[in-house]
Amino acid sequence: MTLLELDTAPGLFGVSGFGPNVTWATLDEAARLAGRAMHAYGPNHRVHHDPHTRPDQGWARAAINASQLRAAVTEVIGPAFTAIRTRLVVSAPRTLDPPVGYGFDAPPGSVVAWLALTSAAPSLGGIAVADGSHLGGTGCPACAPRVLYADPGNAVLMDPRLTHAWSANYFGSLPQIALTAVYVPTP
Repeated sequence: MTLLELDTAPGLFGVSGFGPNVTWATLDEAARLAGRAMHAYGPNHRVHHDPHTRPDQGWARAAINASQLRAAVTEVIGPAFTAIRTRLVVSAPRTLDPPVGYGFDAPPGSVVAWLALTSAAPSLGGIAVADGSHLGGTGCPACAPRVLYADPGNAVLMDPRLTHAWSANYFGSLPQIALTAVYVPTP
């Protein structure tokens, strides 16, 4: 298989590039983890790379290793996998620009999980995805943008090549907090 064929293969989630919402934590557990993230990083509008690798950030490891999330990832890529990268995304209240917009560089067969620690309701923004962008790269003119919403404790699993971005938090009075994790199959 050539690199071009890998870049245009439908992948694990078919044409859309993402799966349905998955519950990974209760509302209380998600709120507790969001509080720990805010305590560690504050409400600033930014991206924090790989919090799961910091010894003092056990909350991030707990989130990406939640049993319900691991079960959902197992259904997609099998039982042998590890998280190689995480990003904590904080979108400050009444922010005009979303903090991130990209796909992930990850090996074929990998899965990205976007975990809502706080609400990603329609009035607050959500995660914007470009349906089908993983089939032809980030400049896909035929890719239809869509905003996905999630309650705290829910996650969206997606193809790492899918173009996605956290929507701006125009109307919120609190920061929106999400954690993304890239899971790769292991031998």
